Amino acid sequence: MSCPHIDIINPDLYQKQSPFELFAELRAKDPVHWHEDPETNVGFWAITKREHLDFICRNPLMFSSEARSCVYAEWDDERVKLLSNMLLNMDPPKHIAFRKIITPLFKPGAIDNLRPLMERHTRELLDEVVPRG
Repeated sequence: MSCPHIDIINPDLYQKQSPFELFAELRAKDPVHWHEDPETNVGFWAITKREHLDFICRNPLMFSSEARSCVYAEWDDERVKLLSNMLLNMDPPKHIAFRKIITPLFKPGAIDNLRPLMERHTRELLDEVVPRG
C-alpha cells in the first residue's frame, strides 16, 4: 500500500514542526516508499523502518551511496565522482577510514573549543547583514 499524498521533500511540511505523524503513517503503511519528485521527475526510496535501514547499512555493495550519491537527483558521471568525495556519499571501507579521522573533531570538548570562533563569525555575519534589514 502506498502513501502518494505524503510529499516528504516539500519544505512546507517542516515549517512549524517535524511531521512525526506522517512518518509514522509511512512506517505503518509503506515503509519502503517510492517518492517521485514532481518537479524533477526523479524519484528515490524513502526507507522509514530501523530494521530496513540497518540491513541497507550492512550491505553497501547492494546499496551504495558512492555509486550514484545519496542525493535525490540524477547527476552526470563527473559530478557523481566529485560527490563521492563527501563523507555522506562514501561507502565502506573508505567511509569508515574518513569517519575515524573526523570523529574526534566532533566530541564535546572539541566543539566547545570552537565556540569562540563560531561566536566571532556569527557576530561578523550579523553585523554585515543586519544593516541591510
